[in-house]
Amino acid sequence: MREVEHNVLKLGPKALRAWSLVVRPALTVGGTSLVLDRPMVYRAVKDRPGVITALSMNVDYLLTLDRDDFHDLLGSAVYGLPIRTPGEFLRETIR
Repeated sequence: MREVEHNVLKLGPKALRAWSLVVRPALTVGGTSLVLDRPMVYRAVKDRPGVITALSMNVDYLLTLDRDDFHDLLGSAVYGLPIRTPGEFLRETIR
């Protein structure tokens, strides 16, 4: 949540309003647990919780605009979880 709240400001007032009034109230925060069969080697420590949460929730994709921290993973996968930008995701899935 902190990561989104920090970054949504960069997207402008409409995005902040949508986050505050629509998206955030619809979210439920809960705990996760995950056991991996090998270590997660990922240099951006602050982003590991997001990757681990996505893995534990069995999502189909992890979408991110964070090209700085995810540049080496964009277009590939971690433990089978595809990591894409929203644009890459749309190009792959809407044909």
